Amino acid sequence: MGTELTVQHARLPRPRERELRAAQYVRMSTDRQQYSIANQLAVIAAYAAEHRLTIVRTYIDEGISGL
Repeated sequence: MGTELTVQHARLPRPRERELRAAQYVRMSTDRQQYSIANQLAVIAAYAAEHRLTIVRTYIDEGISGL
């Protein structure tokens, strides 16, 4: 016997389905914007669910941008 390390019956955890994380950015650009922030969040949530993404961060820009 030497000083070697022997691992018997080693079991690695099964790889789960890859978990993907994502951030979302939504913004309001004008008073008359067709898609409100709430609508953008809903559409992104549906997309994330369909593509197995976990939204881990949300960035919201409620300011009205200039030209």
